[in-house]
Amino acid sequence: MNRRILMAVALFAATRVSAQSPRLADSLLQQGLVEQAETMYYAAVRAAPRNPDARLRLGRYLISRGATRVGAVLVEEAVQFGLDPALAAPTLASAYEYLGDFQSLSRLSPATVGVSAIARARWLVDHPMRVAAPDSVILVDFRERMSGDTIGTVPARVNGRGVTAVISARARGITLSNDLATSLRVRRFESAVDSGRVVRLAVVDSIDLGKVSIRNFPTRVDISGAERGVTIGLDVLMRFATTFDGGAGKLTLRTAGSPGARPPQSTEIATLIVDGELLTATAGGWASIAVPNVGRLLRGRRWTIDTRRGRIVVER
Repeated sequence: MNRRILMAVALFAATRVSAQSPRLADSLLQQGLVEQAETMYYAAVRAAPRNPDARLRLGRYLISRGATRVGAVLVEEAVQFGLDPALAAPTLASAYEYLGDFQSLSRLSPATVGVSAIARARWLVDHPMRVAAPDSVILVDFRERMSGDTIGTVPARVNGRGVTAVISARARGITLSNDLATSLRVRRFESAVDSGRVVRLAVVDSIDLGKVSIRNFPTRVDISGAERGVTIGLDVLMRFATTFDGGAGKLTLRTAGSPGARPPQSTEIATLIVDGELLTATAGGWASIAVPNVGRLLRGRRWTIDTRRGRIVVER
């Protein structure tokens, strides 16, 4: 066969792979077929290294599986290769906030991520978030209460005031009620376009979980009246590779963010992070920890969120 024809056939095949693989990968991922989806995401990027859509989808996949830094870099590269920055901005904003990279977040367009988000990010560049603890492993009292979205409660201190915080499977970040935020004088970041929004951006001076102390922590304020105190999303605890032990009534927080070796006699469940919510693999797809059949699996057990490896480890 003529060499030019061979090259044309090869180029056509590569183009089809680059066009079809990301969409097929998305479909496989929705079905909970993680390994097959990951293979397809990488295949698409290898077939067309400068294709922005393939790079965006691989980046979003890696972020959802806990490889946030690597995924964010791929999304940044997608923009360099021609992706509309407005399409990348929401993904990058969430990734930068999780990483505490407020310098990068502050450079995003206010038109796409919001004036308030940029104002808060710029403030946090000048007043960095800091985590301090006397040891690398900290135990915190925990009362398990698997009911609806609630996983349990923990004692906490916000701006020096003691509160009982609810850990929610579906919440994102730390959310305070409007009354509590007002009494604690949290720093708010609001603009004219926020008038119709029930959740506003803020920063607390400090939040303490046991002996883990976080300064200048970004939070949200719910002004709807539905929120009554403090709610903590699992995304906050993910960064500490938290172990939940309902039987012992303890949380284990690890400041290094890694749980170490997987315990013997344990079960591994793949996880996916979607809009800040931690989902677990189930037959045919994904489900929130708030779903009853997942909650029953975890109730009274010792289980650890190992975000960096995209899994929950449940001990027997």
